[in-house]
Amino acid sequence: MRPGDLVFVSGTYFNEQRKQQRHGMVHVEIWLGDGEKTVGARWQKGRVEIHESYQFVSKSYHSMQYHFRSIDTWLNGICRSYCPEHEWEVAHQFTPGKYSIFSTEQDESCGEEDEEGGGGGGDERGEKEGSGEEDGGRSEATSPPDKVQSLSPLAKCPPVSASGKSVSHHSRSRASARGSARTFAVCGGNAAPLVCEALRSKGWVQLEDTSSTAFTLKWTEISKHINYKEFREGEQIVNHFPNISLLTTKIGLLESLRAMQRLQSAAGARGLRVASFLPDTYRLDREEERAEFTRVYSSGELWICKPTGANQGKGIFLVRDLQQVLDRLEGDEKHCKIASRPTPRIAQRYITPPLLLGGRKFDIRVYMLVVAAQPYVVLYGDGYVRLSCASYNAASHDLTVHLTNQFQQKKHPDYSTMREDTVWDYRKLAEHLTKEHSLPPDWVTSTLIRKMKAIMSTCFQSVRHKLSHRVGFFDLLGFDFMLDSQLNVRATHL
Repeated sequence: MRPGDLVFVSGTYFNEQRKQQRHGMVHVEIWLGDGEKTVGARWQKGRVEIHESYQFVSKSYHSMQYHFRSIDTWLNGICRSYCPEHEWEVAHQFTPGKYSIFSTEQDESCGEEDEEGGGGGGDERGEKEGSGEEDGGRSEATSPPDKVQSLSPLAKCPPVSASGKSVSHHSRSRASARGSARTFAVCGGNAAPLVCEALRSKGWVQLEDTSSTAFTLKWTEISKHINYKEFREGEQIVNHFPNISLLTTKIGLLESLRAMQRLQSAAGARGLRVASFLPDTYRLDREEERAEFTRVYSSGELWICKPTGANQGKGIFLVRDLQQVLDRLEGDEKHCKIASRPTPRIAQRYITPPLLLGGRKFDIRVYMLVVAAQPYVVLYGDGYVRLSCASYNAASHDLTVHLTNQFQQKKHPDYSTMREDTVWDYRKLAEHLTKEHSLPPDWVTSTLIRKMKAIMSTCFQSVRHKLSHRVGFFDLLGFDFMLDSQLNVRATHL
């Protein structure tokens, strides 16, 4: 078996009145190619997750058996049943479209390229593993993935149409046949060089015209560079959902979390309380919230004011006096251009006292990859710890003391000499917390990461029903977390 192949589960339903499927099939998951790991939806949770093993205990059925099957037949264009008992039954003549892998339409240009350029053996297994008779045709093994024998080569799997007639096959799929023509466009951004290097190493071709719609994949820092009206679902990939601002802007996330909290409260549902991880936050573009902020603010308190759509700490200022922030907002309104509005801002309570590392303030950047919204697939990615160059002093007006991102730290005069010590990995963080705060050695992995994941999941759940379900949208998001002196985990930025 190879990553992407299927693990079918047969079993017997506890409810005897429930209709049995053929061969007692009750479930199917996708094998990830790593030990027994699979991806699938279980226990009627309504979400797709990665599981450590294909074996599990079900609440609906028992006496489970596992059947491992390759999807090569589908990729080879074979549209027929391999069960001698149950032939496929269709109510009408199946007529595949021109983009279907079952289409009999010849793609001559791809065919010539395969034959002349060695593409006919597009699947290396066909040349290396299946030239002899030992393979015995298509594997029907029911042993676990690590024991499955070599699968049959493409040469022994002549594709057929719905009528049973043979059709030509250029590679594992038409998408593979077009692999040499895969193109991408990158419209700048922090990670642009890394994205370009990774795609070029895979043989992708970069488009010079970033406005072209002839791309397979488009990577851009902001979604306004994506023409969603021209997006071709199933043929193209872009790295932003159209309305991802519901999650990525400060006001968008705030309103999404508030809406979810109202629904949970009305339904009496349990869940992570927003107030447990999001510091007190007020929208200053709304008169009623600005008035509420004015009411709750106490003289001498430290708050932080942030523009809603910026990153890298741009536009942020500390609030130590109420009149200071009101004057700043009035200035924004006076200097904004005619027929435009000033940048919306939020006021957020400063996390104090913060937990320090060697006397310096820090935060933790982690990543969430939204692969799809429906059914949703969301992956967590470890990040790193960011520290300030200067020792923490709550009274300091220097932003490099309070904001730990690299854009701000580069402004510190000692950054060039301290650069390597402004970024820690989780191992170094764990060692420091164990030594200086007497925390268990596994506290980062067993407690901190678990709490961050729970917060990230809550944020995503607040918008998942509103995100587009079209195939081809994904998003890589960065979350920033801080710890206070009591080890409470707070989300500070997305």
